[in-house]
Amino acid sequence: MSGSYSQEVPSAFTPATRSAFARYLSENPNNRRVSLAERENIIEWLTNPLRKPTTQKEFSRRNYVRNHFQWDQHSQRLMALGRREDEGSRIVVTEDQILEVVEQVHRDIGHAGWDATWKTLSAHYYGILRSDIIFLLRRCQICAQNPAKRPKGAHASAAGTYAIEGEQGESSSVVNPMQQMGYEDRGANPAPAYAQEAFLPPPQIPGLEPSQREWSEHHAWAYTEEEESEPQAESSRQAASRDVKRPNDPGYGQHMP
Repeated sequence: MSGSYSQEVPSAFTPATRSAFARYLSENPNNRRVSLAERENIIEWLTNPLRKPTTQKEFSRRNYVRNHFQWDQHSQRLMALGRREDEGSRIVVTEDQILEVVEQVHRDIGHAGWDATWKTLSAHYYGILRSDIIFLLRRCQICAQNPAKRPKGAHASAAGTYAIEGEQGESSSVVNPMQQMGYEDRGANPAPAYAQEAFLPPPQIPGLEPSQREWSEHHAWAYTEEEESEPQAESSRQAASRDVKRPNDPGYGQHMP
C-alpha cells in the first residue's frame, strides 16, 4: 500500500518526521498499541485449537483475546470486536502501520483536524492512540501550506518557514502565513492582534490532572475525559455557594461600600 500511495500523492510527512515518530513509539510504549509479535500471538490463540495455556496469565490472556478479537479468514484481517452491541468491528493496526494509516485517512477526509481524524480512525481502526494522531498531524506538510491549519506548536524562522521544536533536521519549506498576508513578524508593519492570535499554539491549562488530558510531544494536549470530574464539580458548586448570601446570613441586603 505504501508504494502506490506515495507515488499518487505527495507524502504528508517528511523522512525526519517518520524517524521522529519511530523514536516516539519506542520511547512511549502503550499496551493499547499492537506490535507485530503480539498480532501473531493473538491470531495463534484464535486459530490454533491445539495451543493450550500453561500458566494462569496465558489462560487469562487467551480468554481476553477470544472475547475481544476475531480472525477474518476471508479477508485475512485481525479484527477487534465492538465494545458495545451498536459498534462494529475494527481493523487491528500494528505499530509499523500507524503512520501510513493516519496519513491515508487524514488525506481522505480533506486534511481535517485532530478531532475529525481521531473520530474517523477510532471508528474503523484499533491500535492507534489519539496522542499518535496529534504527534503526526502537527507535522503534516500539506496542512502547513494552509495558514488556517498551521501545525500547532510550530514556530516561524527568520526566513518565514516553520519548524517543530525539538526535531533535528526537520523544517517546513512553507512560507510564513503572516508574511503571506503582508505582515512582518516584527518591525514597522506588525500584524494586528486578531491576526497574531490566529496562529498561537494551544494554551497550557494549569491544574488539570494527568488523567484528564493526553499528552503528545512538546505538550500538545487533548481532553480524554470530561473537562471537570464530578468531585471537582461538586467542590466548585460548594465554593460558589459559600459566596452567595442568603436572607438569614449577616449582612444580607446591605450594599457593599
